[in-house]
Amino acid sequence: MKQAYLEASHFNEQRHRLISAFLIGLMMAAAGLSISQAGRQISSTWQADYLAVIGFLIAIERFYTLRAIKKMSTLSREWVVALSTQWIINLLVIKLMVLLSAGFEVLVAEIPRWQRAFPQSFFNAEYLAAVIFALIIWFFTGALVELLDAMGLNAALIAREVITAERDATPPRQRLMAIVFGFGAVLMFFTAMARVDLRALFESNLGIVHHNLSPLAAGGAGTLLYFMFALALLSQGNYITLNTRWFLQRVPVSRAMASRWAIYSLAFLLLLILIASILPTSYSLGFLSVMGYLLDLLISFFMLLVGIIMAVLGFIISLPFLLFNRDVPADLPQAPRPTLMAPPPELVTPTAPIPWLELLKSVIFWAIFILVVGYSIVQYLRQHEEVMAALRKFPGWKIISAFWDWISSLFGNLNRGMNRVIAAGKARLRPQVDPTNVSGFSRLLGLRRLSPRQKVYFYYHALLRRGDESGLPRASSQTPQEYAQTLESSLPTIETDIQALTESFNEARYSPHPVDDQKANTVKAYWEHIRQVFRGRRG
Repeated sequence: MKQAYLEASHFNEQRHRLISAFLIGLMMAAAGLSISQAGRQISSTWQADYLAVIGFLIAIERFYTLRAIKKMSTLSREWVVALSTQWIINLLVIKLMVLLSAGFEVLVAEIPRWQRAFPQSFFNAEYLAAVIFALIIWFFTGALVELLDAMGLNAALIAREVITAERDATPPRQRLMAIVFGFGAVLMFFTAMARVDLRALFESNLGIVHHNLSPLAAGGAGTLLYFMFALALLSQGNYITLNTRWFLQRVPVSRAMASRWAIYSLAFLLLLILIASILPTSYSLGFLSVMGYLLDLLISFFMLLVGIIMAVLGFIISLPFLLFNRDVPADLPQAPRPTLMAPPPELVTPTAPIPWLELLKSVIFWAIFILVVGYSIVQYLRQHEEVMAALRKFPGWKIISAFWDWISSLFGNLNRGMNRVIAAGKARLRPQVDPTNVSGFSRLLGLRRLSPRQKVYFYYHALLRRGDESGLPRASSQTPQEYAQTLESSLPTIETDIQALTESFNEARYSPHPVDDQKANTVKAYWEHIRQVFRGRRG
């Protein structure tokens, strides 16, 4: 029974997350629509309907990736790579949407400019405004998702039937309401500002001039949609709270409860909107007009306050002149400025660009650009295997996968070839030397310059060389101890010296024990005795 409750609650929570993600995306799209409409009323040249699409995509992406990001350690390498690749893709998508909103021909004409002046052409004012909007949506969506997760079921805590909460903290549902309505208040402020003629305010003394607009114009429709979807989201928050309570009380819950709750909530909100639209509620002043007049009073009060402060400052400045019975000096006429001869224009001889240099710059720029974008996409797909699983179901994916495998193998072979060339060059310039094989470079450095440990290595390798010259070579599979037994069977007179030299080499080679000069001299004495026997055997 407990397992059935757990499965049903988990299913309803997953359905709740899916519905909540869609509602948050619609809320952010409505916010983008409201801001773009209000901005168009303030500046007719600003066409920013793409903000609605950006708001929806950023909200869905943030909702989808937040749990994976939260599992990573903050400021760790994995965390930095994940956020960096995520935002590189976001910035590129935002740029493409800004350009495509003006037409495909604008996109084609803009891309070549990136090579000549990338910061100025890529990060223009309109693009930066869209990025700031995306950042606000990104942080706002993250706050909403964390609060919804705090209200939901935790599978691990449910299995142990342990629910912990801070009694003194504000409940997540109240914080969710505060954030949602706070953001809505900001949208209402922008919508009210769009109904005010700001140019007439600062260019004339007639006060605020209100535009005669319909309630749904200049951001009104977007703000209304935002609050409608926000109420649906709050209804989902109420549902997940009840779902948790039902689970703890062992109340059976249908798997279709989450979807039905969302459908009935939206239907109820649409019914309220329909009733409100047909009721006789046409007042002489609408809500947004009232906000406009309140804004008029606020700005008038601010201007009055500035005038009072300037009058007080003028009185304080004129006090010294009043004390000495002097009139405040009037503005003296300025002397005419002398006219200076303009310098002759410099003759700049245009130099023709070098074709191969321009081609090299173009290749380097686009190679770096494509490398950064490609790396970001690959890292993003590696972090989200479910996206790759969904992409594999699309037709034509096999062709794309085969092409990618061919590109990967091509660059892999190129990389391996370059590594081999670099390794060969390093080997020629700086050959690797085995620290145990000191017999070769001892001739260059001199035996006296070797450390005591290296001297022990030298005497043992001298033993191996003399054994090979005397017909007693060491097999590649023999350990030092096994080779010592081979020598002792052929040279029984120096059995003790061979055993002592071998043990000294093993100690110096495989143990951290210090080796001093006295130990090296003792090993040298062993080697001198062994060498005399080898000479007599060879003679």
